[in-house]
Amino acid sequence: MSSSDLPPYILQELPDITESINYPIKDVQRIKYTCFDVSKTLIAFGATSGGIYVFNRTPCEFVQLIPNKDGAITRLAISTNEKHIAYANGRGIVTVTECEQALSGGHSSVASKEHQGNEVTSIVWSGNNVFSGDDVGRISVLQVQSFIAKTMFQTSTQTIMNLDSRICQLDVKDCMLLVSTLTRCYICDTAQEQYRQIGQKLRDGEFGACFVNQEKNLESGATVTVKDFTEAKTYNIVHDEEKFAIGKGLENILIYCARPSSRLWEATIDGTVRRTHQFKQVLSKKPMKVITVESYNNESFNSENLTSDNEGQSVNFPKIYSINGAIYSFKKDGLYFLDIHDETNSMWFDTYADILDSKLYLDNLYLWLSSGSLVSLKFMKIDKFLVKCYIDEKYTLCAELCLLFCNYLLQNNLPSKLHILVGLREKINSELLKKIENVLHKFEDLKSIESKSGIYVLDNTFKAQSSLDEADENVKQSEDKVFSTIPPEALQTLKDLSVSVTCKFTSSKKMLKEKWEDFEGKMKHLNIEKQPVQPVQEILLPKRISHNESPEDRVTIEFDNTDIIYKESSQKAVEVDNNSIEEDKVCKSLYQ
Repeated sequence: MSSSDLPPYILQELPDITESINYPIKDVQRIKYTCFDVSKTLIAFGATSGGIYVFNRTPCEFVQLIPNKDGAITRLAISTNEKHIAYANGRGIVTVTECEQALSGGHSSVASKEHQGNEVTSIVWSGNNVFSGDDVGRISVLQVQSFIAKTMFQTSTQTIMNLDSRICQLDVKDCMLLVSTLTRCYICDTAQEQYRQIGQKLRDGEFGACFVNQEKNLESGATVTVKDFTEAKTYNIVHDEEKFAIGKGLENILIYCARPSSRLWEATIDGTVRRTHQFKQVLSKKPMKVITVESYNNESFNSENLTSDNEGQSVNFPKIYSINGAIYSFKKDGLYFLDIHDETNSMWFDTYADILDSKLYLDNLYLWLSSGSLVSLKFMKIDKFLVKCYIDEKYTLCAELCLLFCNYLLQNNLPSKLHILVGLREKINSELLKKIENVLHKFEDLKSIESKSGIYVLDNTFKAQSSLDEADENVKQSEDKVFSTIPPEALQTLKDLSVSVTCKFTSSKKMLKEKWEDFEGKMKHLNIEKQPVQPVQEILLPKRISHNESPEDRVTIEFDNTDIIYKESSQKAVEVDNNSIEEDKVCKSLYQ
């Protein structure tokens, strides 16, 4: 495989979080993790003790332990709004509990026994609905409407389908439920309570299925419309000769079903198969290299052994997911990224062995290994990664990747944000610079974006970082919106301005520090008395009488009941006038 054949994607390893994940159980040998799930801000692990260990995702920190006495947890899923966690135990009981537990230790939960006695193989959330599948082909829905008391849910649970074999994978998109068994795939309309089989040819084995939005890929866990709380019923099958109802706004959704020998079926939302994608030959390429934390810090990328091919791989994809316009799958010793738009851009990795499970959120991947390690990765296009390298000041790595992917960069339309890479001319040695001069020349030709008002939008490296952060939260947006541009003269002006501002800020900071130290020295020689706070409305306070004054000099002052009486504490005994009890009560109430 020559450099011109390299897929324009990068898989980057992020800093290790294994120590943080294993911290809560490091001193307890009998407790082991059994399963996990990730969401927008959380990572949750089920354990053999029955407890659920919840962590913040970024930064990875232990948050809480949700206790459970029903035995080891085998599956779990975090709800879309991250308020609840659904989990199954070894007896097939599915339970929904709150993520945020009370300080007293009490928590609200509800259980479903639709799968009791069987193994729950898949759990997925859709709004307030929890869909579960088991090893005998039974699918149930548990509807969680709301809390009507601190210890009780308003819920409904019902078996909606009894299929022919083990459930391999469930996926949801709005009101549509996608089911993959050992032999078939089914598409279900939960609003119409009907389903139909996808395609006619059967299969035998673990194969996954997922939804893909062909216009824009929404983030996993995106907000969905929650239907009113209604009683679930058993769904009816729709045969091929009958018309299958399609939910509104779902015309751009495609279905991908894994098939034997490295193939994928592509089907419309109504279950009609359109074409078959074959990946056996493209997977004959040598495995790509992961950019590890060490190689990124050292600005090195090993591109050796990427130019030869192996024999084609015949892979059965047990689970598949949509990520960054590609289909992601994994097995025990391999990661696969299948480009459904151009099969030649597909790639695979063999960096990690003994993979037990994998989860993803947006373009972030998590691999759970048999060693107990949790590996976090990021999958992105090469143009986005080049900008990231430049912003992180990894100039040598950025230039080497420009050279490695030069054919792709020269032959394809590029996002205008790459214009900032022109600054590499000032950052790298002349020998490497000569090799990528034609690429840098193309970066120079990227023009500013002209808005409808006729204003040209300029950008700089500082804005580039914020653009990358926004892309992480909405990685599925179009690249034209994620990236913008800057002319070289404007970039240089901004650089000069930033240097000037930085120098002035440093100088001003030094002057302020000197003036403050001088001010503190002068203040030490001053006796400052606190001034009483003036009330909003002026009040004529009575003259305070000294204890040394004679009774003749004392003046009797009349107070209204609404006046505030100020008293000063004294070490001497004070004679109490019984007639002033009412006034004292008023004063006491005012100070309480």
